[in-house]
Order: sequence, then structure tokens, then C-alpha cells
Amino acid sequence: MTHDISPLDALLPAGEARGRLALGTVQFGLSYGISNRRGRIPEPEAAAILSRAVESGVDTLDTAHGYGESEAVLGRSGMAGRFRVVTKLPACAGSEAGALLEESLSRLGLARVHGCLIHDFDSFRADPGLWDFLAGAVRRGKVGRPGFSLYEPAQLSEVLAAGLGPGILQVPYNLFDRRFEPAFADLKARGWEIHVRSVFLQGLFFMEPSALSGNLSKAVPKLESLRRLSAESGLSVASLALGFAARNAHVDRIVVGLESRANLDENLEALSRGCAASEGLGARLAELRVEDEDVLLPTRWRP
Repeated sequence: MTHDISPLDALLPAGEARGRLALGTVQFGLSYGISNRRGRIPEPEAAAILSRAVESGVDTLDTAHGYGESEAVLGRSGMAGRFRVVTKLPACAGSEAGALLEESLSRLGLARVHGCLIHDFDSFRADPGLWDFLAGAVRRGKVGRPGFSLYEPAQLSEVLAAGLGPGILQVPYNLFDRRFEPAFADLKARGWEIHVRSVFLQGLFFMEPSALSGNLSKAVPKLESLRRLSAESGLSVASLALGFAARNAHVDRIVVGLESRANLDENLEALSRGCAASEGLGARLAELRVEDEDVLLPTRWRP
């Protein structure tokens, strides 16, 4: 998979980049994130976050069958129907997918979700009929768009080689992890909806560099560069990270997880500041790119 499109050719004006935040709800059901010290969000606070998200114009929720109680919390809130909900199938065969999708819909209290993604790519490799199931679910009105949650560019190459789509692709994308970026323009031309996650690299951006060890010690020079840029620009790390993702015109939604209701307001403010003030920082932001997958892949974060 080779592409030569520069991301700097696809920058949105700051005013057009706002409003594309999607609410990641994994922490409604699980304790998640390397910098998360609080654990799972209490259910009453999750409901308050959803109310605030509606007020703020956030229109998309990201969840999954495998996110513990996340789908059930959304369903019990009574507010899932006010959003475009994207959920994901767990590892399964095509013959099992129907029951799993119905379970997700029941938990959510919905007759239809905007998107249903294949969460485990090895399941698709073992049974390509999973995509056929999702295509059928679209025809039956259960799913708006099928798709994949991907982790490696090689997986994307397989999807495109198989001629699948269009639908929704969710991929990691942040100041360090730019592996999927060269494909964005081509994906949009093919009609894919692009959702990006891990914009803060699962909280790594907020860790103290001196506290990192093992494979993560390889991230220290870039984290120190990020902190210097934050200090020199007057923008928070969150603003730099969100502004970077939001101003890429090919990105449809930025999935951001939360630890509290206040965190939602902080991210909305950071997004606004980052979009407005990051226009002249393209070259400095580009220098933060990391190629070492020991840093980019949480599965390799060993002490």
C-alpha cells in the first residue's frame, strides 16, 4: 500500500474542523488507558456526560460488545437514540454474528446502529463471511454502515485488495502514529468514512517522561519534544493532539475517551483552541512522527 498524498494538502480551516468529536465510551464499561488512575466512570456520571455531549453538539458514540458494561450503560441512560452509535462485534464466526449483533442492539435499546465494525481482524481472516453478514444487516436495516476497526496498515491492504466497502474504518491516528495517514485520501475517494482513535495514544502523551521504562523509554525524546512545543506555543498537549487530528479534512470523526464530565468540557475547549492556533505549526508537528512500533503499539508496552 503506497500513497503519496501529503496531509498538509488536506488541512481544514480551523472553523470547519470543530464539531467532529465522537465520544468514546469504553470507560463507561471498563477501566482503560495507561494514564487512567480513576477506573471505570460511575453510571450516574456517564449519564451526565451523555447529556453534556448532546448539549455540546457531539453526535457520535463509539462502543463495542467487548467494552464490558458500556453498551448496557448507554441503553439504561435512555439517550443512545440521540446519537449515531457505532459498535463492534467481538471475535466470532459469521454464523455467530447475528446473535451478537442482536445482543448489542438489545443492550443499547436500539433497533439500528449507525455502524457495526469487525473488531477482531483475525476473525475476518478466518471467516470472510463476517463481512457478508454485515452487508446483510445493512440491507435488513439493522446497521447503517459496516466496517472494520484496524490496528495495522497490512490489514487495510487486505480489505482494499478484497474489494470490500465502502463503510467505516476506525484506525489509530495521532501526532506519533501516522501509519494510516497516507491512505486517507484514497479511502475518502472510495467512499469510506474515517474514524480515528487513540489521539492521545491511550494517555501516553500525558505521562511524565521520567516515569517511563522498558519499551516506553523509547518514547521519551518525542514526549520531551511535544512538551517543549506545548510550552513554546502556549497550547496544551491536548490542544496540539486534537487540533492535529481535527484539521485533517479526510477525518470524519475523532473518537476520544473520557475520565469525567469535566474532561468532556476540557476536550471540547482543547479542540477549539487547537484548531484555531495550530495552523502555523505543521512542520513542528510533523517532526513528532514515530516509526518504532514498540512505542506505537500498546501491545508492546512492556516494562
